[in-house]
Amino acid sequence: MTASKISLIGYSDLGTQTGQALTHMSRVFYERDRLERVYCRGVINSPIPKSAVSEPIPFGNYIPKILTGINKYVWAGFENYAYSTTLFDSFTARKIEDDSSRINFHYTPGYVHTLERGKSAGKEIVVRGSSELVEASNKRYRSELAEFGIDSAVSETHEKYAGNRRKSLRKADKIIALSEFVKASYADAGISENKITVVPLGINSRQFPMKPDYRTTDFTALFVGSVNLLKGVPYLLKCWNDYGWKDNENAKLQLCGGIEPEIEPILEMYRSDNVSTPGVVDPLEYYHDCSVFVFPSLTEGFAKAPLEAMSTGTPVIVTDNSGVDEIIEDGKEGFVVPTKDTAVIDEKLRYFRDNPRDIRRMGQNARETAEEYTWDRHVGTVLNTLDE
Repeated sequence: MTASKISLIGYSDLGTQTGQALTHMSRVFYERDRLERVYCRGVINSPIPKSAVSEPIPFGNYIPKILTGINKYVWAGFENYAYSTTLFDSFTARKIEDDSSRINFHYTPGYVHTLERGKSAGKEIVVRGSSELVEASNKRYRSELAEFGIDSAVSETHEKYAGNRRKSLRKADKIIALSEFVKASYADAGISENKITVVPLGINSRQFPMKPDYRTTDFTALFVGSVNLLKGVPYLLKCWNDYGWKDNENAKLQLCGGIEPEIEPILEMYRSDNVSTPGVVDPLEYYHDCSVFVFPSLTEGFAKAPLEAMSTGTPVIVTDNSGVDEIIEDGKEGFVVPTKDTAVIDEKLRYFRDNPRDIRRMGQNARETAEEYTWDRHVGTVLNTLDE
């Protein structure tokens, strides 16, 4: 019996860092003769033939790039992602009825028009749940704004976008959640647990090879990701400030990633000579040079950066909302800490500083665990779920 063909629908660019998961998923679907077509935002470097790729928005990613430019250079409050994905959904919906796939796999929730067109054409709809319900993360965001006295709010456009994501999750036939944390968020919102399967993400460990050695001089704590409120960065900074790390000439904290405007006053408040913000970087050299990777996020689906760090032999400190906490053992590859708990973060940082042999031991354990979580494993498990 011939396996059902799948159309993959995702607002991302094939062949980019941000489109990494979509790219690998497309490749494995194609290699296993399961791919009908990929509907994506644009193509930078495609691992599959052009005949299997569709860019529904006219002129490819040109219009979305203009909308991004408006947000970046003209109006910071412009909700470019919400408008761009709505545009993508509208144009994809016009095309989806005409392909011969039996399964439509939505790379993220929110493509309501495409989902409804697919349903009307008799296709099975599978939605990948990559984060907790947006309403829940919006609630966390408002709480953090209040906690740090930041004058901002969740826009009406974003609220509407959150509603579309919830609607597509409710209407989906199956949901692939990246972690138990995500699954619990959906279940709490009344979405049936029976249609949710948890499949952790993967990485290409060859792109993140083992570090050549373990430094024994300066102690360096590293964060990689968007530097914002929901990543828990203020609590890492507060820990660094309140527990004396800022005055330690032999310690460094590096926060790598794009800085959201909302957090700039907090960065200024906790400014220190041994805290640096290199911006968006190729993280490999930072993984290799650091002592420990710290990820204090308040909400994730399944954070990829800690797994990348683990692949390089770096032990991790992650929160119990990171997704990664579900695949590591506390004290083996690193430590799991409660969200917002600066005292426990300090405790674990001090443990690694005072026990350099355990940096190596846990780092080597971290590498072994990371090698188990490959893209092929992730996509293979997804395909098995689709075939059930």
